[in-house]
Amino acid sequence: MKKFYVSGILMAAVAMLFICCQDNEAQKSSDEDGEIPVSTTSKEARENFDKGLAYFDENNAQKARPYFDKALEADPEFV
Repeated sequence: MKKFYVSGILMAAVAMLFICCQDNEAQKSSDEDGEIPVSTTSKEARENFDKGLAYFDENNAQKARPYFDKALEADPEFV
């Protein structure tokens, strides 16, 4: 009985590992490079967004937020 229990756990672990390691194409963006397009026509909004993103990428959300706010002020339809 223990033999079936151990093999069942082993099979479940292998199945979970297989599922977690798969490259899921459905999660990727429609773009080839995998980036989400920025939809704004405002140059000022884009510049503020890029500055905010640079701070955010450096794990500095407090410095990034004012730039994101300015981007939204410049283009309220910014996505």
